[in-house]
Amino acid sequence: MKAAVIVRPGQLEIQEIPMPGFSDYQVLVEQLACGICTGTDWKLLEGHFKGFSTYPAVLGHEAVGRVIKKGKKVRSFEIGDLVLRPGLETIGDGTSLYSGWGAFAEYGVAGDGKAMLEDGKVRLEDGWNDIYLSQQKIPRGMNPVQGTMLITHKEVLSAIYRFGMRPNASIMIFGMGPVGLSFVRFCKILGLGPIIACDMENSRLDLAREMGADDCLDVRGTKPETWAKERFPEGLDFVVDAVGVTELLNQAMNIVKFNGSICAYGISTRSQMNLNWENGPYNWKLHFLQWPTFQEESATHSQILNWIQMRVLDAGKFVTHVLPLSRLQEGLNLLRERKALKAVIDLKA
Repeated sequence: MKAAVIVRPGQLEIQEIPMPGFSDYQVLVEQLACGICTGTDWKLLEGHFKGFSTYPAVLGHEAVGRVIKKGKKVRSFEIGDLVLRPGLETIGDGTSLYSGWGAFAEYGVAGDGKAMLEDGKVRLEDGWNDIYLSQQKIPRGMNPVQGTMLITHKEVLSAIYRFGMRPNASIMIFGMGPVGLSFVRFCKILGLGPIIACDMENSRLDLAREMGADDCLDVRGTKPETWAKERFPEGLDFVVDAVGVTELLNQAMNIVKFNGSICAYGISTRSQMNLNWENGPYNWKLHFLQWPTFQEESATHSQILNWIQMRVLDAGKFVTHVLPLSRLQEGLNLLRERKALKAVIDLKA
């Protein structure tokens, strides 16, 4: 089968790789679509994703697949079901090709975490993997391309709960990519406000306003800290870095209120910085959350699907480009150059 392989940092190729096997508690899926994640995929490709060094590796983690075969102990999935987050765990002999979650491939596997929990199979030697918790069904009639956005939505909503965001709290969000826009939309639905969106592109700010932002700041011409001091002299309850720019944390010191929270969600390419709280309040919290747990993510699944059914959330609003696997590098470049909001690979194209 074809798959996107990072041969070495900086070199991406479409190669033929072995078909995956699957266990009694797993299903085999044909991958339908997989979103490109700038927070993870680009950093894996460039070789500076924290804690990952096993190359060559198959890329991708935001997939929707259709079940085509199932293990004999699978009870949560049926043939034809659409499943979130299928990927590859072991590829071939497991020593010459590794998994960078492995979803940019024609086939993948997903685990029946519910059945394994019911049967007490929760040890590594049982084949347990935490990711099975988030490999959940979506409606069969859902567009798989749009369905890939549910992964980002679930990660962001679980982060909102972990950050302790609450109704009526004021919030400023930096970066109107799919993550930042998800923060805006969910904060609006959950009753936070005012919601301030910051970006450097008017088209993204327009979309943020459509998602529910109360004010939108073009940071090319407006200093957010100056703007915030004039309108919110006591500061804002939450300031969110949704892009991974470490200097935003220092900028946030001039914006966050006493006992407020600076929330680092975006993954920076650097893991060090000089943090200067000279202009910050005496009491504040710096909360890093760059790896939402699969348990917390899975707990938001029904809520996200309900919002889509209620038409208060439209996953299609986030996707701007759909490309075949052969154009994955082009999709990555479009995102890097900010010419795409969300690019998704159609694996059946």
